[in-house]
Amino acid sequence: MQNMSKEFRNVIIKAAKEYGGSIRQLSRLTGLSYGLIRKVN
Repeated sequence: MQNMSKEFRNVIIKAAKEYGGSIRQLSRLTGLSYGLIRKVN
């Protein structure tokens, strides 16, 4: 996830959040920071 393009990464994060994943869970799974995932709308 960290090496993907920003736009593609954000699409995946947005979909995971809509599916019901919490920010902390996504942070642990992807290796991205909590703040970065929180900012993705």
